[in-house]
Amino acid sequence: MINLLDLTNPRHQLIVVEEISRAKRIIKEQSMRTGDTNMLAAFKILDWMQNNKKLVGNFVYTTSTGNQSYFQIMRVLDRGNPSQSYLKGLIDKLDTLEGVAIDDLDFYDTDSKQIPGRTQDFPFISSKK
Repeated sequence: MINLLDLTNPRHQLIVVEEISRAKRIIKEQSMRTGDTNMLAAFKILDWMQNNKKLVGNFVYTTSTGNQSYFQIMRVLDRGNPSQSYLKGLIDKLDTLEGVAIDDLDFYDTDSKQIPGRTQDFPFISSKK
């Protein structure tokens, strides 16, 4: 019989701790959601960062998993599924950069349709042409 999880193994213990922490974060974010609560939109932050590359092009964002360069952040915002805490932390760190003055309210999503159970927001695409 193969043991997939060995709680005497320090590496497995660390994985369990990280997964419990991740689950708590997701539960907390989901419980904060109510019907009309707006959430931070990754696509708005992505757009802002693309338009302000001269200010933030050398920015490095430190997360619990390591450092992320501008291009890694852009990939997370564009193709990833960033959590609300990731987005909030990113905005807060960007706001501390010299020459950057941003307001969190500019990045709240008022136009997209939330997909239940996901932290990623997708822009609402209107059927009107």
